[in-house]
Amino acid sequence: MTLVADHDRVAPGQALYFGLRQRLAPHWHSYWKNPGDAGHRNGTLRYMGGIDSIASTRGADVDRAEPYLRNAVQAVLDGKPVDKPLTRPYGCTVKYAS
Repeated sequence: MTLVADHDRVAPGQALYFGLRQRLAPHWHSYWKNPGDAGHRNGTLRYMGGIDSIASTRGADVDRAEPYLRNAVQAVLDGKPVDKPLTRPYGCTVKYAS
């Protein structure tokens, strides 16, 4: 996991926006315990759903899937509205230790 920022240096009083970059091994998943914490700078969640359009674990499906999450992140970074802000999520459920 890497912390990434929109500026290399920040002057006093200047806004700084940053995020986390994850590079997951094939078939691994990542979840936010509080999804609202992973939203726009004003606290608005900009995208919620699946990482892409094909609910599959087959590597061959990656190239033909529509990359929902990547497209949403790029739209936010470009200051544009997210075309598909809500898509069908898929994968395993979050399990909490008791």
